Amino acid sequence: MTHADIQLIKSREKTSNEIPNEAIHLFYSNAGANDFNLTKLANTMTEEFISTAKDTIKSSSLTERSRANILKTVKSFKPSETQEMLHKLQHKTSIKYMVTVNISISDGLVNGATGELMQVDSESHRSESSVVRLWIKFAESRVGSFARSKQPHSRNAD
Repeated sequence: MTHADIQLIKSREKTSNEIPNEAIHLFYSNAGANDFNLTKLANTMTEEFISTAKDTIKSSSLTERSRANILKTVKSFKPSETQEMLHKLQHKTSIKYMVTVNISISDGLVNGATGELMQVDSESHRSESSVVRLWIKFAESRVGSFARSKQPHSRNAD
């Protein structure tokens, strides 16, 4: 890299207070991203929702006891051992989220797609509430259009 290249890059550096609020932040480690996300969630004054994973095992060869033991063990795994999938995930409306795995390539629900969380649908069972649907307004309207069309009360107008 030439001196001119280095100077060009340095001329584009910004301090943290110069970065627009809506900018996507890149981090060299998951720890840095996690710290940023926790701070963003703490500083956003909208209602909080917690999604809890409902893990299952699809095997007829395991006993119920074995399944229970495996599921109990999985809950203690570090995110790095589960491809960064968390057992509990915190959500707040008005925050920008990024899809981090390919869900449906043909529908544009792919790693890197971003959008703002607009609404969280939840259901209550025996005084416990669980998140059943997240309504995300993606930057590109075509992203998730097929998934939205399958919902009986779709918010396609948004």
